[in-house]
Amino acid sequence: MDIFKWGGVARKADDKSRIWVEVQYQQNTLCQSIMLAVQLLQTGSVQGLAAFDGKGLLMNAAMTKVYAAADPDNIIIYDGRVGAALGLLTRYWLERTGIAVLPSDLAFRWGRGRGDAKRDPSLGGYMFSELYQASTKAANKDAIWAGQVRLAGALLKEMMAINPGINSIGEVEKALFMIGFSVDPELPPQPFPHVSR
Repeated sequence: MDIFKWGGVARKADDKSRIWVEVQYQQNTLCQSIMLAVQLLQTGSVQGLAAFDGKGLLMNAAMTKVYAAADPDNIIIYDGRVGAALGLLTRYWLERTGIAVLPSDLAFRWGRGRGDAKRDPSLGGYMFSELYQASTKAANKDAIWAGQVRLAGALLKEMMAINPGINSIGEVEKALFMIGFSVDPELPPQPFPHVSR
């Protein structure tokens, strides 16, 4: 509950994540369920994500914070801002390399901001889906979101391998969170610094 309070999520008593945590706690399965989620979200895991079915395991803006707190070395908080930043950086990279099609394994999902904040990194042929759009509110929306968490974790771990100056994926997550506050698709990409192995 402290994580929810810190993150400004699951504020209402009838919130699905809050109810899930309370039920899991009452059944003495909370730690076991969080550990299962953490295991499934590991980079390189080949296990399916069907357990994130919105009942057994949840994945949303509240629960991504819980799982990241349980394993901060391998799991990031993937919310709409982080997804927007990952999409923007992906688009910049694709534009620079001349790749005209968005690969499915880089199709990060973003979430709408409050007020006038722009979060959609889509531009031209690079179309990124929204985390919360109607088409993702299907039965497998939690599994789709869990896939984004796993994918982002793998990408950030690869960044750490390339750049030993990055101490943790949490450092990159925090930067992505700030970048994704407002993503203006009209701004040109900034030059990427050269990084050698």
